[in-house]
Parts: sequence; structure tokens; C-alpha cells
Amino acid sequence: MVHPNDYMTDVPGTVYLVDASQALSNATDAGPQEIVLIPQPSSSPADPLNWPRIKKLWSLLLISFYACVFSFGGKQLGCQLDVNLRRHRRFFNIIWIPTAMKIGRKVVYILSLLILLGGSVWGGFYTGTGQYYIMLAIQGIGTAAYQAVIQLTGVLILLFIFTFDDTMFPRYRFTYLMGSHTVQPKSSEDHRHQDNDTPTEKAESKSNGEDSALSTIGSHRIGEDIPIRSYRQKISLIHYFADDETTWFQYFRRPFYLFAFPNIVIAGIQFAFGCTAGIVSFNTISEIMTDAPYNWSAGTTGLIFLAALVGNFIGMGIGALSDWVVIVLARRNKGYKEPEMRVWACIFPFIFGAVGYFTYGWAATNGDHWIAIAVALCCLIAQQVSITSMATAYAMECFDGVSGELVVVLAICSSLINFAISYSVQPFIDATNYGWAFTCFGILVVLSVLMGLPILLWGKSWRYKCKARYEKFLAESGHSVEG
Repeated sequence: MVHPNDYMTDVPGTVYLVDASQALSNATDAGPQEIVLIPQPSSSPADPLNWPRIKKLWSLLLISFYACVFSFGGKQLGCQLDVNLRRHRRFFNIIWIPTAMKIGRKVVYILSLLILLGGSVWGGFYTGTGQYYIMLAIQGIGTAAYQAVIQLTGVLILLFIFTFDDTMFPRYRFTYLMGSHTVQPKSSEDHRHQDNDTPTEKAESKSNGEDSALSTIGSHRIGEDIPIRSYRQKISLIHYFADDETTWFQYFRRPFYLFAFPNIVIAGIQFAFGCTAGIVSFNTISEIMTDAPYNWSAGTTGLIFLAALVGNFIGMGIGALSDWVVIVLARRNKGYKEPEMRVWACIFPFIFGAVGYFTYGWAATNGDHWIAIAVALCCLIAQQVSITSMATAYAMECFDGVSGELVVVLAICSSLINFAISYSVQPFIDATNYGWAFTCFGILVVLSVLMGLPILLWGKSWRYKCKARYEKFLAESGHSVEG
């Protein structure tokens, strides 16, 4: 184990990652021997950094399954009004996140699951418009947690940042999007032809119940020196640290402090427009495929989202590729890694975004062969998975001490941007056509990816200028300032 000064620098995010000289051989990974582990694992067997790989993957599986079930449950009622109303849910993360950081993630997982479960059961019995809106509002509060709490879960941050394995976050996004855009649209199509949702609600209730048990057993929290906990401590609903002097209000206001960091703001914009693909495709695919010239049935229309499954795999592969790019460039940079090295891989979501949006819109307008729409859908989801993974990775690598607050910033950016887009999709199409509407959205998405150019040019200087503000943030949060 080596001192942080051996691999940290005076610029936040710039670290010594590739030890080609083997001078720090006792600090490198047991796999690729030249990759320096940042941070260094402690001697405690309870430290998640010392977990066996099978335990890490199991924890990732639990988180991903939770995300998949919640994504399906939160969007199963697929009409346009539902999508717009539930777009409010991300704003409630401002409440969920500080609560999770103060008393632990486990209780937030369970509370959010119970809220969604109650709303889902009510969804089978509500009567009248008033109850319908109240039911959606309650479900929105419950589903808000999975939008961000999962991403700040210590295990996930450990897997895809601390062990420098960027394939982990795309794997999580993959299962999340499976529930959102592969399983869910099929059920939404069937819902259009059903008057009674009770069987669907019962199925979701069963999945939520199973997920509750998994998230309870698999919940953990990361620390520098973690004592071995008893079984009673592990199953406790609340994990409160006696030495945590940070108040709930301080946790609440910290994310807003990060809007003064340009690297994080740009990553948030890229993340937000990356999420746009799922919104615009979900809002329109049913109308396109069930109308002329396709005239597909509801069930067949749902099957076209198998193309989204392929796009998920492609996006996951791009996440792994960006990791490889960083290592290659770090070797050429005398072993030092810059977060901006990852931005070079943005050429792929740029291409997928341009091809996907333009092809999807104009193929639907001209009534082209359904394969064109399927290919475009594949490109849209590949762009979504890859850019959201890389934007999150970049922001966390720039300022790794703000991971919890960072996901709130990402959620706020996504809410503000996609709230407007979700309301404008159908009016835009009605006023023009699919081609021009998706051309406009495609231009916005492509421009957001091109924001990686100023990151390449000035990203490191921005990080250096934000160093004092970052150290002040760490001091308030109780983290040590290293480097």
C-alpha cells in the first residue's frame, strides 16, 4: 500500500494510473499488473475494495435488477400523459438523495419500493380522474429514488470508478434500459387494449416484493476503514455514523454548489440529452407502427424493441472501449490519466445519435421499411447507453469526492431538459412531421455530444481553477484533501 501523494497530483482528477516502471508494484491490480488501484484498499476484510469479484458482481446484479423492475413498474402505463406527469419524479430526488446519504441507502430503497407497490396496487382499483392523478403522483415519488439513489450506491461507485472498470456502469444502464425500453413497451402496447390492469399490477407487485428482499440483503456502504459488522448491524434498516456531523440540510444544498463546476455542468447536459432517446422513442413508436403503412398489432409493435436490446449491448461495448482508450492514452502520457482522455470515445455516440435520430424521423415520415426504424432505434439506445455512461464516468473522475451529490446534479439536468422535451414531442410532430421533429431533437443531441470539444481544450484548466472550491467542498463534507 502506498501513500496517496505517490499517485495524486495538484490537479483534481489527474492521477498516476499506469505504472509501467513497476515502481509501485505493491499498489497495482492483481490482474493487469501495471494499473494502480485508486484509492488503495485498506487492510480490513470488510472493505468493499477487498471483496471477491463474485461478490462485487452479485451486488451489481442486485442493483441492476432493482433498476430493471422499477423502470418497468414506473412506466408500465404508457400513455403520453403518464410520461409527462412522471417526468416530475426526478425533482423528488432532491429529497431522497440527502436522506440516503444521512441514514443510508437501504431504508430509501425499501421506502421507495413500498410507495411504488402501494401505487401499483391502487392502479388496479382507482376510479375517476382525480384518483388517477393522485396515484401517478404517488408512484412518481416512489420511482424517483431509482433514478439516482442506485447510481450513488457505494457498491456501484466502487465497481466502475474505484477499480477502474467502466464496463460496470454500462452493465447497470443496460439492465435499467431493458426494463424501460424492452420489457415495458410491450406491456404498454398491450395495455392500450385492456380495460383492467389487475394482472399486470399483481405481477409487478410480486417482482417488487422479491426485489425488496434482494436490496435489503445486498445493501452496503463504503468507508475508508470499515469494521467488520455483526449480522444484526448488516440487516439494520438505518446506517447512521455517530461521527457524521453533516446535517440533512447540508446534504440537501451541496448538489447546488456543484453547478459552479463547468466540467460537471457539461457532463450533466450530455447525460440529460443522452436520456432523450428513450423518451422520444417511447412516446412515438406505438403511433408509428400501429398506423399506416405498417398497421402492426400491439404485440408485434412491442417486439421491435428487441432492436433496443441490441443497442444496449453496443452501448455497453462502447463503455468498455472508452476504458481501453483511457489506459492506452495514459501509457503515452507517462502513466498519468486525464479524465478528458475518455472524451475521445464520444465519436461513437455522436455517430449513433446522428444516424439514429435522422433515420428514425424520416423513415417514419416516408413510410420506409420497418427495418430502417428498427436500426434507427438500435442506434438511439446505443447512443443513450454510451453517452450517459461516459458523461457520468467523466464527471466522477474529475471530482471523485462528490459522487453522491453529482448524481443529483445529473438528475436535475435531465429533469429540466427532458421535462420540456417530453411535453414538446407530440405538438412538434403535429405541427410538422416526424422527420423535422426528430431532426431538431437530433441536432440538439449531437450538439450536446460536441460539447466534449471544449472539454478536450479547457477541461484540465477548469479542473485546476476549481481546485480551491473543490477542497472547500471536501473539507465541509469531512473528506481529507489529498494531493
